[in-house]
Amino acid sequence: MVEVLMLCSVSLSFLLLFQLFSICENAKNTELVPALYIFGDSTVDAGNNNNLSTTARADYLPYGIDFNYTATGRFTNGMTVADYYARFLGLPFAPPYMNLSELERRTTTTGLNFASAASGILPETGSLTGSPLTLDNQTDLFRMTAKTLDVQDIKMHLAESIFFISTGSNDYIMN
Repeated sequence: MVEVLMLCSVSLSFLLLFQLFSICENAKNTELVPALYIFGDSTVDAGNNNNLSTTARADYLPYGIDFNYTATGRFTNGMTVADYYARFLGLPFAPPYMNLSELERRTTTTGLNFASAASGILPETGSLTGSPLTLDNQTDLFRMTAKTLDVQDIKMHLAESIFFISTGSNDYIMN
């Protein structure tokens, strides 16, 4: 009797695990929200600092070695937590704002990454490293971009989008 219960328990566990993987796989292929907008510091910077006057950079190996085998500007050898969110939400990775042309900034409607390594909540955070995009800069750039986004119903688009913020550690480390 115990063996039968054990077998049923194992079978049920495998069935539930299979269902979980199926749900995740389906979610990966379906956009759950229209866009993911990212703000913050090096924990989610996807390459904005590559184009800024700052020593806080990750545009050289080994950064990115597990992400397209090239340095992307991410402060990791693979994906950031924001990249994992995008993947789960069925969205493409949000491109770094500073790497895009004006046209691309207006027409990229699945999200943008404004994060900048060395930035923090306080405007002066990161100033010792040069000129990262402060959180104020990031939100200002978003406001300007949102006004020009090529979306039919911008209010609905923004209301249904996810805004991801990961910042604050540099306020302790650098101040």
